[in-house]
Amino acid sequence: MGNSKKSTWIGGTAFIAVVLMAMAWFLLVSPVLSQADETKAQTEQTEQQNVVLRQKVDELKADFAHLEEYKAELAGLQKGIPTTVQLSSYLRQLNDVAAAYGVVVTQLTPSNPQAITLATPVGTNPADASGGVSTEAPASDPTPSPSASAGAGDATAEPAQPAAPAVPAGMSAVPVSVIVMGTYQNTLAFLDGLQKTERLFLVGGMNAQAQEENAQQDGRPATELADLELTVDGFIWVLPDGTLGAAPVGEGEEEPPLPTPGSDRNPFYPIEGSDSASSD
Repeated sequence: MGNSKKSTWIGGTAFIAVVLMAMAWFLLVSPVLSQADETKAQTEQTEQQNVVLRQKVDELKADFAHLEEYKAELAGLQKGIPTTVQLSSYLRQLNDVAAAYGVVVTQLTPSNPQAITLATPVGTNPADASGGVSTEAPASDPTPSPSASAGAGDATAEPAQPAAPAVPAGMSAVPVSVIVMGTYQNTLAFLDGLQKTERLFLVGGMNAQAQEENAQQDGRPATELADLELTVDGFIWVLPDGTLGAAPVGEGEEEPPLPTPGSDRNPFYPIEGSDSASSD
C-alpha cells in the first residue's frame, strides 16, 4: 500500500514537472528564441543596407573628387541653354556671325518666351494624351457582336504605346526672327554659322528673296543683282535652374553635318537669255 502511494506521488510529480517544463518552454524560452531570431535577421538586413550605403558613399566621394569637372561641363552646357533669356548676349553673337560672313542684319525680332509642348506621338489618340474627351465622330462601321469582339481581342492584342518624352520643368522656347542681306554664298555661310554659335538655335523656317541692283537706302545696304534677303525664323532655349536633358555626343563620335548645296552656283542669278539677264 505504501509503495502504491509512493508511485502515485512520483508519477504526479513527474507529470507536474513535465507540464512546468512545457509551460516554461512556450511561455519563456520560445519567445526569447523567436525574438533572438528576429533580432539576428534584422541585424543581417541592417548589415546589408550598410554595405549598400557604403557603396553609395564611395561613389559620392568619387563624384565629389570630380566636382569641378562637372561644374565646368555644366557651365559649358548652359552656354547652349542658359538659365535666363540673356537676349543681349545672344544678339551680340548674331552680330558677330553676320560681321564674320559679310552680311548685314536689317531686322532682328525676339519674341516672348513660350512654353514647350511636345507633339502627340503617331498612333496615339489626342484625347488619351491630354486627358480630355475626343470630339471625333464615331466610325460608321457596324458594331461587331460580343463574341466576335472577344475573339478579335484575344487574337490581336494592341501593342503597348511607348512612353512619351517629358519636357524638363520650366523649359521654354524664345522665338527669334532675323533678316540679313548679302551675296548668295555669304547668306548661306551666315545660315550655317547661325546654327553653330554657343547658344543653341533651331531653325523653324526661312525665306529668301532675290534682289535687284539698288543703292543703299532706308537702312538697307546696296545690293547687286541676285543678292539675297534671307529671313530666318527659329528658337533659342531657356532652362531655369534645371538639368539639360539632351544627351551630348559620345566620345569619339562626330555631330552629323548639316546639308549643303551641291555647288556654289547662285540659283537666284538670272539665266542667260531671260528677261532679267537681257535687261542687265
